[in-house]
Amino acid sequence: MFKDRFDQPVSAASAQAVERNDDAVDRIFALQPGAEALVDEALAADADFALAHCTKARALLQNGDGAGGRRWAKRAQELAAPLSERERSHAEIVCRAIHGESATALRMVREHAAAWPRDAVPFSFALGVYGLLGFGGFKDFEAQQVALLESVASAWGDEDWWYLAARGWALVEVGESERGIAMLERALDRNAANANAVHAARMATTNKAPQPKGMRSSPPGCRATAARPCCMATWRGIGRCSRCRAARSSRPCASTRMPWRRMRPKRCRCSR
Repeated sequence: MFKDRFDQPVSAASAQAVERNDDAVDRIFALQPGAEALVDEALAADADFALAHCTKARALLQNGDGAGGRRWAKRAQELAAPLSERERSHAEIVCRAIHGESATALRMVREHAAAWPRDAVPFSFALGVYGLLGFGGFKDFEAQQVALLESVASAWGDEDWWYLAARGWALVEVGESERGIAMLERALDRNAANANAVHAARMATTNKAPQPKGMRSSPPGCRATAARPCCMATWRGIGRCSRCRAARSSRPCASTRMPWRRMRPKRCRCSR
């Protein structure tokens, strides 16, 4: 039996298969291209490598192929049936998460993290605004995310770039910017190609920076005035305002306190 880069025992036919799978997982975690090709190399070396099937499912899902992800996740679950308890649990979490069984998958992630805190792939499904916690309907999902990450801190230490980035960004989101930014910087020192950490560090330092006096927070190109402020008060985000065509914010509006999920307000406050 081999070990992956997270020091977890892995059932595989060759070291090459494990190495290629590790590389694919790192590409997924860093939001870098090439994960599918690497996991295909792992599967070429071992066609029955259950955890590589999990990685393939995750890669397909990340690239927008939900149906393909579900097929590979189901096959991973079948291949993991005779393997160790950890590998069975790993594959089942991936399968349930990708098939939309979110509540069960989240409960299993918590249990799995308590037993195998360094098993990163199933753990990662809980994290982020699009993860099991973020989409779980929790008002305090950011605090729950920090609690989950800190519950395994002793197992991770201060060296792994993926864990440092995940925990650092989670801390920033609950207002602990000093600790969070320091972790993000350490994560980038260890892997400068981690696009998640780059994004998190940029957002954290930008939001922390004091706003120059007299500078308005409306988006570039917005024709709002002081009397009629923009309906979306910060420019970072997605979409555009239906009247002034300025970028929408993914944060609550400073002028209307509109929840960010309402991406198209009934009436824009911008001037025509």
